[in-house]
Amino acid sequence: MPHYLIFAENIYKKVKDEEVFSDDSIENMNTLMKYIRSEIEGTEFKLKYNFIDFIEQFSTPLEECKVKIDVSLIPPHNLKDEYILWLAGFIEKITEGGPKPPPPIKKFIPEFMSLKSELDFLPLSEEKVQNEGKEITDYFNSRLYKSTFKK
Repeated sequence: MPHYLIFAENIYKKVKDEEVFSDDSIENMNTLMKYIRSEIEGTEFKLKYNFIDFIEQFSTPLEECKVKIDVSLIPPHNLKDEYILWLAGFIEKITEGGPKPPPPIKKFIPEFMSLKSELDFLPLSEEKVQNEGKEITDYFNSRLYKSTFKK
């Protein structure tokens, strides 16, 4: 997600500086697509879709659209932080590539190891914990310890 946030911040800054935002949502989305294309150019990211019909996205239900992207919750562009977060999520949905997430840690654990075998070494009850603590305290209070390590 950090890469998408960086893209979103850069795009928002460019669009805001060039004062390209308008009151027309469809025009805004088409402008954003232009800036997204230029921003991801030369990176390992690429667009999933060559063309997104935003008129269809805004006028028909999501289930009937060819490209399944929910554009119903676009925040106003004057709310900078909220808009950047939305834009980062939008960029994530319409692009592919980029750094791969790390594999699940389960792949690195051998099959013969299980959590159950590890739990046998842990004290499970409060009584067991108190008894072990008492044994340690008794050892340090014992005559053997005091005579051996007394200085």
